[in-house]
Amino acid sequence: MPLVNAKDGNNGIMYYGRSTDFESTEMAIDIVNDGAISTGNVYPQPHNTGVLYNAYLIKANFNVNEKLLFFLSTTIQKSIKEKFSYENKAGWNKVKKEKIQLPICKDGTINFDFMEKFITELEATHVAELDAYLETTGLKNYNITEQDNIILDKFNKLYNTKQTNKQTNKQTNKQTNKQTNKQTNKQ
Repeated sequence: MPLVNAKDGNNGIMYYGRSTDFESTEMAIDIVNDGAISTGNVYPQPHNTGVLYNAYLIKANFNVNEKLLFFLSTTIQKSIKEKFSYENKAGWNKVKKEKIQLPICKDGTINFDFMEKFITELEATHVAELDAYLETTGLKNYNITEQDNIILDKFNKLYNTKQTNKQTNKQTNKQTNKQTNKQTNKQ
């Protein structure tokens, strides 16, 4: 399960953990409350996500879909990003008092339909731009060759080996530190 933290980028996801070890939720908004660069970053978390530390997840008290989640996350970030910093944490007690601007209907209710259509149009625009780029570069109908698959397999094996080595080193360091602390405490 993805775990959010004080991360700048990668949708706030810094680690992965077992779902049995962390509380989690989906269709939530991740707010980074403490980070040198990332304080005030806001990310949509449509999938089941947990929190490691230095961030928190909020959920709307009304039904949301992914498009609303994207719109609301962006709106919240625009409202809070410049107001908070490493020295002035973006904790929920402060953030919940901030005003965010949302589109409204003539009758004064929140215009959820506008938000969904806006995100749909943005997505369509970006897909069209990507299609045009792929067409221009000759990559639109690119098929992966057998040689490409071999290279990707080698890369994945190398990457997985590095990740396994990092985890092994972390475990070894923890064990060494525990042993050192035990020996120090005995003396």
